[in-house]
Amino acid sequence: MKRIIALVLLLAGISTLKAQQKIEPTGAAASKFNEQFKGATHVKWTKAGDLFAADFNLEQCLRIAYYDKDGNLIARGRKIKDSQLPMDLYDNLQAVKEQWSQKMGTLQVGSIYELSQAGEGTEYVTTLENDQVAMTLVSVQGAMSIRKKVKKNSAAPSQDLIAKGPQQ
Repeated sequence: MKRIIALVLLLAGISTLKAQQKIEPTGAAASKFNEQFKGATHVKWTKAGDLFAADFNLEQCLRIAYYDKDGNLIARGRKIKDSQLPMDLYDNLQAVKEQWSQKMGTLQVGSIYELSQAGEGTEYVTTLENDQVAMTLVSVQGAMSIRKKVKKNSAAPSQDLIAKGPQQ
């Protein structure tokens, strides 16, 4: 169950929250959100699988929170700068970027998100991409590991893989 939730969070979406149709969460989810994130601004609700996702600003930081229909907080996260990664993880991300850049050409690091689940610890998620390939990286036991790799059509627009939901 824990890995299923992590996979849903990874794939369900961070960036597409802005592009998806606006929805209203259940009363329980909205109530818990208002209680737990007082002062949140620019709140946008979307559906991510069976979860309700709130994309919002709090204390000048982009944040995200996932709730089930009963209002239980499943996970929360925030967009961070690479300088906020733990030092070893930052070094590892740079090594992975360099290794794959040698094979695929220069790669750029996408937005980095810190995700936290109760009792599960913290994971970091980002992308490496260029006009040929896009890869989703997730921290696993202190190292960045490729979770998904997709070859791009050079004519297709860039997509943030973190935000792509599971194929139905």
